[in-house]
Amino acid sequence: MVSHSANASNRASRIAAAAKPAAAVLAAALLVMSCTTTITGRVSVKGNEPHTYLAIETGSHGDLEIVGPFAERIRSLYQGQTISVEGTLLGKGSGPGFPPKLRVERIVASQPLERDSDRQIQF
Repeated sequence: MVSHSANASNRASRIAAAAKPAAAVLAAALLVMSCTTTITGRVSVKGNEPHTYLAIETGSHGDLEIVGPFAERIRSLYQGQTISVEGTLLGKGSGPGFPPKLRVERIVASQPLERDSDRQIQF
């Protein structure tokens, strides 16, 4: 007959062995999500009012929601333009209309739209 303490020890060993692969997967996921990446795509506003979000449309990554300190600048200056940004992916999306978030930390390359107010009118 096996003692109660031996059963508990055996059970603890099995739990620890099962937790190691899960911990490795979690660590890898956190590492990937925390890495800065460069993304190039077309800036657009998606969704229906009042539930719109700023997105960068990429071919390989699909749509990514732009968040962070550069979001308003990108919305006002680069909508409809193709830009390259550096940022951090903040997890996975949760279905249609809820794409993964990209925290933009730097605008790498862009061509802002020329606004009427920026033009010099000559007569």
